[in-house]
Amino acid sequence: MHRLVAVPAVLLLLAACTPGPNAAMTPGDSARAEVEAQMPDVDVDAIAGCVRENATAEELQSLAQGTGAAQQSLTAQIIQRPETMQCIQAANAVPTGA
Repeated sequence: MHRLVAVPAVLLLLAACTPGPNAAMTPGDSARAEVEAQMPDVDVDAIAGCVRENATAEELQSLAQGTGAAQQSLTAQIIQRPETMQCIQAANAVPTGA
């Protein structure tokens, strides 16, 4: 349960870290790099995978095409779902001390 407590602390930083498939360098990539630099123990790829796994087809389309605040908001909504939080916990993506 401690890992789930740490998730909100990184939620805003990770919200922009889900660039669409075949994307060139995007603001999401920059956010991903920033999160990885500041929080090397957080598994950004696992969290992004959990977001993709728990998003609907329409949400995935929106994430691939969206930018900025709309993309961040949608990603945050998906991360907050119980299924996504369980996926993040199962993947040990956020260590207890994060």
